[in-house]
Amino acid sequence: MVGGGRWRHSCAMSSSRVAAPAPVIRCEGLSKRFGATLAVDGLDLEVGPGQVYGFLGPNGAGKTTTIRMLLGLVAPSGGRAWVEGRELPDASVAAMVGSMIEEPAFYPWMTGRANLELFGAISRRADRATVAEALGWAGADSFADRKVKTYSQGMRQRIGLADALMGRPRLLVLDEPTNGLDPAGIREFRELLRGFAADGGTVFVSSHLLAEVEHVCDRAAVIVRGRLVEEGPVATLGAAGRKVRVEVLPPDLTAAQDALARWLVAVDGTTLLVGHGSGREVNAALVGAGVVAESIEVVKPSLEERFLSLTNGSAPAPDAAGSDGGGGVRAAGR
Repeated sequence: MVGGGRWRHSCAMSSSRVAAPAPVIRCEGLSKRFGATLAVDGLDLEVGPGQVYGFLGPNGAGKTTTIRMLLGLVAPSGGRAWVEGRELPDASVAAMVGSMIEEPAFYPWMTGRANLELFGAISRRADRATVAEALGWAGADSFADRKVKTYSQGMRQRIGLADALMGRPRLLVLDEPTNGLDPAGIREFRELLRGFAADGGTVFVSSHLLAEVEHVCDRAAVIVRGRLVEEGPVATLGAAGRKVRVEVLPPDLTAAQDALARWLVAVDGTTLLVGHGSGREVNAALVGAGVVAESIEVVKPSLEERFLSLTNGSAPAPDAAGSDGGGGVRAAGR
């Protein structure tokens, strides 16, 4: 299973980091153009330490291209970006970040363990003990000694996650990491990411599974056609779509409609759905008109509904290889 216990980093968070945390990822006007296509357009972004940060957008929005730029796989066309305080491009950043981009690529005739030991030896970031530890954390140790060509998609994802975890990075950058995982695996993966962040690590994760983003992420950014359209705590993204459901007694229905006429109101029997986000203000308007409601409930749309509103109805989907202009680059590990 994913995450056999709490992930422990080798260094603790300092008091200065708690008092005034510097962003782990920062982008200022970051842009990328492929010919006539502007894949990422002036992106401004900050990701603080200890966060699980969601990066959302419809297919072709520029998510994967942004991630490739942060990892040094693609050079930006404009703007600036920093990772762990180091301005890109900086070759040392790759050694500080654990990453899994698109489908992990491995040698199919080798076992998962042998693949990771080879990658660790080449990069000088992991020995056999470190590989074994990472496999345990990713829930991949039970099948690590089988050849990769026999793996399911979910198994490949777990081996890719183990590769990202080797060397105890402080930052994980993951692109659609739960592809191929069953519901139990997704839940275990969620617990691993939350534990990683609780121990001072930072996770930057692109995903089209909006329910999982809602469960695991502290903050999120939504990009559409390469531009940032909203950023903030997951619970408040698209909060303007909130409504207030009011239930009144039949004799009070007309008075309630009059009292709430300043807002858009839909009526179904004795239930009024008010196009306003504040239950307090709706209640005050009713009380001012002498109406006592049977119940008042703030109705918050799901993250999926808010996402669709922010993206003008674009269906959430992962960036396909090259769909945002980045070509078919694939990377596993760091």
